Amino acid sequence: MNFIKKQLPILLITVALFFTIHAVTQVYKVDSAGCIGCTACVSVCPTKAITMVEGKAIINPTECIGCGVCATVCPTKAISVDSTYNPSDTIQLKE
Repeated sequence: MNFIKKQLPILLITVALFFTIHAVTQVYKVDSAGCIGCTACVSVCPTKAITMVEGKAIINPTECIGCGVCATVCPTKAISVDSTYNPSDTIQLKE
């Protein structure tokens, strides 16, 4: 965990730079069977798109920027690209 804390500022700057250049084209999902509830992904998500529900991580696809930081730190590799996600399926609420 110390490695993550030391590298987090560099990682977040890299993510920010990446997304100033590229549009979000993918989001991530959690395999609940593989999630052990360690919260490592929650700690590193730059957009706070990951929450814990009943001891398992859940990624909000409308908040996920597709950076993959969560998948990198997951000790069980329970996080992967959600190939079924279609942004047009998301309902946009009007203010």
